[in-house]
Amino acid sequence: MDINKRNRTELKQYFEQGDQPTEQQFSEFIDAGINQAEDGIAKIQGAPLSIQAEGDSAGSQEVLDLFSKFTDDNPKWSLNLNPTVDPQEPDSNQEGLNIKDATGQSRLFIKSGKGDVGIGTIEPTSKLTIQGKNDTSLLSVIDTTQQHAKVFEVTQNQGNGIVSLRSGENEEVVRLNGKKDATSFLLTRLGVGTNTPKAALSILGTGKESDPDDALHITNRSILFGGPNVGRSEASAKIIAHDSNTLRIMGMSSDESSSTRKVDIFSEGGMSVKGNMTAKNRLDVDGMLTAKTNMQVQQNLTINGNITAKNRLDVEGLVNAKTDMEIQQKLTVKGAMTVEKRIKIPIDQIVAFSVSIKDNNLSGVREPVVFDHVNYNHGNHFNNNRFFIAPVKGFYQFTMTISPPNNSSSSSFCVWQLKLNDTGFVNENDEDNAPAEVGEIAVLRARFATHSCSRTVITQLNAGDKIRIRQTGSSSPDNYASGFEGILLQALT
Repeated sequence: MDINKRNRTELKQYFEQGDQPTEQQFSEFIDAGINQAEDGIAKIQGAPLSIQAEGDSAGSQEVLDLFSKFTDDNPKWSLNLNPTVDPQEPDSNQEGLNIKDATGQSRLFIKSGKGDVGIGTIEPTSKLTIQGKNDTSLLSVIDTTQQHAKVFEVTQNQGNGIVSLRSGENEEVVRLNGKKDATSFLLTRLGVGTNTPKAALSILGTGKESDPDDALHITNRSILFGGPNVGRSEASAKIIAHDSNTLRIMGMSSDESSSTRKVDIFSEGGMSVKGNMTAKNRLDVDGMLTAKTNMQVQQNLTINGNITAKNRLDVEGLVNAKTDMEIQQKLTVKGAMTVEKRIKIPIDQIVAFSVSIKDNNLSGVREPVVFDHVNYNHGNHFNNNRFFIAPVKGFYQFTMTISPPNNSSSSSFCVWQLKLNDTGFVNENDEDNAPAEVGEIAVLRARFATHSCSRTVITQLNAGDKIRIRQTGSSSPDNYASGFEGILLQALT
């Protein structure tokens, strides 16, 4: 900037003793000073210094230029009012106070009225708006140590915002990335409802645990799911560490009744249960089910894959197994059972029994015969010393043996009949025109003038069929030497 003015030393030379200053010299003396009326600077006694801006009020108005030296072409900093967004359009001015640098770029702007502050912009959209011209770091807070670590920083990458929180050693502990597929992380413990988190995520509180709404509710002991669960039963779609020392997983209801709750478990690679398992309703499994301890189903059980019960399996309803079924201890089914492939029973769980009578005074009709002496009862399917109940569908072999007592007469006799389900003989033909003699294959007659006699019967039974012996005759068989035996030869599907 060119300032064509005399300095004070030069002006003083015009007024030395004996000099007669000319009109031109008086003019230079007057022009060297500041005139409040012409120069836009006023100082009224009792009031602060006032500066009047240069320029039309419809556009930008310049107030103050700061130079390193007046010989520079442009000021280092300038202060102006109502800067324009587009210099080619005077009407685009923004009312406020602006500080700009030597390039004319706004560095700090305070908007009139609202007081919004813009850094790098004269168009703030909030109380503080920071606009970076391709700058990575937009905002930072530096600690007071000599490391000057940026403990808090807002940056951007290709227009996507990043918020970082760092330690005093400048280690980035928290990052929140504004881009959906970019990395965000939290490398510390987060507490919700507590200021002393004990894990990566600690939640402490007693929030909502029933009556689901549209939100997901997490407390320190439960998760109550929302979304489609809204308005369902009180305890629908919930996982809770219950006071009964159990972890409860409650299925989602279809209405306001808890009786409609369902749980679907998709485990194509198999499902293993290492503790006892009880299903108080139906249990349907599309894959493999393995229970390493007791398993109880109080209604129907349907398995579309393999089933392995390494302990007991008790089913109150129907059983439908699409593939192999293996029971390593006891299987109890109170309804029908369908197995489309094999039933595997370990060697130590063979279905077999051997029983005998220990009282030889069982003459006349006995319905059913009581076998008080049990030699063995593998699988415990001979019940109450009277009945054998088939655990699975298959081929079974039964043997009846009658031995005469020592005091028997030649006219005495004893008859044992192998009965099925209280309806007829084993292997009896149910056709209406069948002769009555077909039942003889399940009847053993012993005349005590002869030696001991026996009969073996092989028959096919369904799971749950009941076998017993009915006795008639004038005498009784001998104790211990007369008995009843059975074994499962082959399970069927």
